[in-house]
Amino acid sequence: MKKDTSFNKEHVLSLIDSIDRMVAARQRDREALVASLDEIEKTLNKCDQRINNIKNA
Repeated sequence: MKKDTSFNKEHVLSLIDSIDRMVAARQRDREALVASLDEIEKTLNKCDQRINNIKNA
């Protein structure tokens, strides 16, 4: 008796599509996180400069 492989093939393709979407979403999340960290770093640098200006005044 031959097994019906069409369901399995479609299921595997669906899983691959889901994984691709999750990877893409994770990449977008990573990019957003890096952008947020860059903004935090800029803000901290500004704060450091202000502190140094106050110390040196």
